[in-house]
Amino acid sequence: MARINELWTTWPCIGRPGGWHFTMGLLALVLCCGFAQEAVAQEEASVVVDRNPVVAGQAFRITFVFKGGNAKFQNPPSINGLRYISGPSTSTSTQIINGAMTSERSYAYSAVISSVGNFRIPAFTFKSRNGDLRTKPINLRVVKPGSKEGQPPAKFEAVIEVDKRRAHLGEPIRVQYRILNRMDALDVRNYTFPELTGVWKETVSGEDPRWENTIIGGQRVQVATVRTDILYPTQTGDLVISGFDVDAQTRISFFNTRPVAASASPVTIAVSPLPTPVPATSLGTFQSLSTSWTTESQTQPTANEAINLKLEFRGNGNLGLIGAPEIQWPKDLEVFDPEIQDRITTDLQGQRGRRSITYLVIPRAPGQYSVSLPELSYFDYTLDRFVSLNVPPISLDVVGNAQSDGPSFGFNSKTDVTILTRDMRFIRTETNLKPKSMPFYGGPFHMALLGLPPLAFLLGWLARRKKDKESRDPALQRKRATKAQFKAAIARAKKGDNDLDALGQAAHNFLQGQLGIKRSDAGMDAYRLGLSHLAPERSQEWIELIGILDRGRFAPGAPKPADIAERLESAAKSLEREDTSSGARSAASAWTLVLVSSVLLATPCMAAPDANAAQTSFAAGNAAYLEGDFEGAIAQYEEVAAAWTSFELEYNLGVAYYKSGRIGPSILHFERAKRFRPSDDDLQANMLLARAAVVDRIEAMPEIALGPLWRELTSAQRLTSWTFLSIALWALAFCLFYFRMVSKDTATRRTLIVAAPALGAMALLVGFLGHKTHELTKSNDGAVLMSPRVEVMSGPSIGDESSMLFVLHEGTVVQVLRSEGAWRQVRLANGNAGWVPSDALVAI
Repeated sequence: MARINELWTTWPCIGRPGGWHFTMGLLALVLCCGFAQEAVAQEEASVVVDRNPVVAGQAFRITFVFKGGNAKFQNPPSINGLRYISGPSTSTSTQIINGAMTSERSYAYSAVISSVGNFRIPAFTFKSRNGDLRTKPINLRVVKPGSKEGQPPAKFEAVIEVDKRRAHLGEPIRVQYRILNRMDALDVRNYTFPELTGVWKETVSGEDPRWENTIIGGQRVQVATVRTDILYPTQTGDLVISGFDVDAQTRISFFNTRPVAASASPVTIAVSPLPTPVPATSLGTFQSLSTSWTTESQTQPTANEAINLKLEFRGNGNLGLIGAPEIQWPKDLEVFDPEIQDRITTDLQGQRGRRSITYLVIPRAPGQYSVSLPELSYFDYTLDRFVSLNVPPISLDVVGNAQSDGPSFGFNSKTDVTILTRDMRFIRTETNLKPKSMPFYGGPFHMALLGLPPLAFLLGWLARRKKDKESRDPALQRKRATKAQFKAAIARAKKGDNDLDALGQAAHNFLQGQLGIKRSDAGMDAYRLGLSHLAPERSQEWIELIGILDRGRFAPGAPKPADIAERLESAAKSLEREDTSSGARSAASAWTLVLVSSVLLATPCMAAPDANAAQTSFAAGNAAYLEGDFEGAIAQYEEVAAAWTSFELEYNLGVAYYKSGRIGPSILHFERAKRFRPSDDDLQANMLLARAAVVDRIEAMPEIALGPLWRELTSAQRLTSWTFLSIALWALAFCLFYFRMVSKDTATRRTLIVAAPALGAMALLVGFLGHKTHELTKSNDGAVLMSPRVEVMSGPSIGDESSMLFVLHEGTVVQVLRSEGAWRQVRLANGNAGWVPSDALVAI
C-alpha cells in the first residue's frame, strides 16, 4: 500500500490536480486505437472437432470459432445426421501483438453421430459487419464402438511426409520430417534422422524449426518441420525411409515433467528404372535441362593466345553429378584441365541452377577448327522420356602468330591469368627424418620412461616402510646400539683408554645383540649355538676371545687391551660379512637385471636404418627436381619414404607427383603431410591447386567450431612435444608424492597432496593428447582413389545384388568405414556412402 501511495504522489499525470483527467483521456485514446485495429483486423470463422475418427453414439466436441468479434452467432447450424446434446460452452480471449488487438470467441457443443461410415460437416456461412465468413468442410470417419480406430489420436506424433510415392531413378523426392503436437508445455529434447542408402541426399537450409498452428482433420495442431531433404534415388526398388525418432518432455505440474517419445511410421517409395534403351551419352535425370557451348573470346583468336570455351548446363536436378564430357579435340589445340563452377540452389522445390565447365585452350597453329560435343541426352521425369540435347559446334578461325610480336600472351579476364600462372609452391630442401620402424611413442624407451617413476616411487615407499618397521623393532635397535658401543670400546682400547673389563663387557653386549641372545640366557653354550652358522674357525675364534676377556680381568699376565682389540675388530667384521652376504647377492642380481634391460633397450637403436644414406637420397631428389627430372626426384624420395617419414618428405613427394601429372599420388602425399602440419601455408595452397584438378566436386559437411583447433593439437608434429611433456609431468608428480611421503612439515605435506595429483592429472591429459595424436597419425581410415574412374556400388559386389550409386574419379579423398573381402565401404565428405574395390584405394 505504501508503494501505491508513493507512485500516486510521484507520477505527475496522476498525483497532480488535473492529472486524473489526462490519464483517463490517454486510456480512452488507447482503447479507441485498439478497437479500431480490431475492426480492421482480418476476420475468420472455423469449425473444430476434438477427434477424428469419432465413435458412433459417443459424444464428441464440436466448436465454432470466430476471430475478429463481429460475427453473428445465436444457434448452431443444423447438420443432417448430427445431434447436439449440450452446449454451448462459450469462451472469449483478447490479445495484443505488435500493437494490434485481436479477439476470439468460441462456442463449444457436445454432439453425437449414430450412423457408421463417412460423415461430412459442410461449410457454413456466417454474417459479419464486414461481410460473410465461410468455414471449411470437415470429413469425419465414424467407427463402431470398441474399434481401434475410435481411440483418441496421439497428442504427440512424428511423421515423415514425402511429395511422391513413385519416382524414377534420379528423380528428386522431397522428404520433410515433422513433429505434430497437441500438448501444452512441450519441450523437444532430441531427434534422430534415418540413415539412408541408395540415394544422393541434399538438405534444404533455412530457418530453425518453429511451431506453427494449423488445423488437421478438424483439430488444432502445432506443427514443426525439423528438416527437409531432397533425395535423388541411385538404385531401383523400394526406398524405405524409417528411423525418425523424437524425444521430448511435457510438463504435468509446476515441478514435474514427464518424458514422451514418438517414432514416425516408415514411408516406402517405389523407384522405377529409366525406360530402355538408355542412351550411352545420358547425363542422368533432370527437368528442362538446357546446354550452351560458347567461346568467351570477343575478338578473332590468334595462334598461341589463350581462349576459354565454356560448356554450361541449366535446369532442375542434381547438376553436381554432371561430369566433363569426352571431347575429341583437334590436335593443334592445347587444352588444360577444365575448371568447374556451380551455382546451384536447394529449396523446397529441389535443386536448380547451372554448372559451368570452362576449358582453357591455346591454339598452337593458325587455321580453322571445329570443336563439337558428343551426342548428349537426359531423362526428363516430367515428360517421362529421354530428351536429346542438340548443341552446335564451336568454330574457331585462328589467324597469325602472337609470338612474332613478342612473348606476351593475351587473356580475357583476371580469372584466366590466375589459371595460367598458378603453380606449386617450392619444395623443402631440409628435413628431420624419423624412422618408420623405430617410433619412440609406444616403444621400449617410452614404456621404460613411463614405468620408471612409479617403480622408483614404489622402491622408495618400500624402503621407507622398511625403515619405519626397523625403527619399531627392539631387537634391531639393540643390535645397532651394541654395535656402536662395541666400535667405540675398540677405538678407546686401541688408544689405551679402556681396560679389559670394559672391553669385555662391550664384546659380550655386541655378541648378544648380533646373535639375538637375551642377557639372562647369555653363556658359552648360547654363544656356540648362535655362532654355528659361521665357519668353525670363525666360531672358535669368538669363543677364545670371549674366554680371554673373561679370564684376563682376574688372571695375572693378561694381554693388553690394544692387542685384543685388533683381534675383536677382525672377528666382528667376519661376523658382519656373513650376515650381509645374502643382501649383497640380491643387489648383484638387481644390477645384473638392470644391465640386461639396458642392453635389450639399446638393441633396437643399433638396428635403426642409416640416417646419413637417407639424407643423401633426399638431397639427390631435391637436385633432380631442380633440374626438371620429376620422375628421378620421385624415385629418390620414394626410396627414402620406404623406411623414413617427415613432413618435408611427404610435401616434396606431393609436389613432384603433381609436376609429373599424377594427381592421385600427389593428393595422397599432401594428405599425409597434412597429418604433420595441417596449418602450413604452402601445403594448403598446393592442396587447393591439386584438388582443382580432381573431376569430382564434393562439398564437405559443416564441422564443429573446434575442429581446426583439434586438428592442430593432434597434428603429427606435436607428438614429440606431447610425449616428452607427459613423461616430465608424470615423473615430477611421483617426485612430489615421494617428497610428501618423507616430509615431516605439515604445511609442506598439505601443499604437496594438492600439487602432486594436479601434476598427475595434467600428465594424463597431455598423455591423452599424445595418444590421440599417435592414433590419428597411424590411422588408416582415410584413403585416396587411384583409379581414373571408379563406380561406387550399393553393396560389396557387382551384378544383380548391387547397383551403381555414382561415379568417382582419381584423387577423391574418402573415409574407409569397413571391409568386406576385396571391397571397402567408403563415405564422402558430404555424407554419401558406397562400396568400391579395395585395389582402387591407397590408405593415407
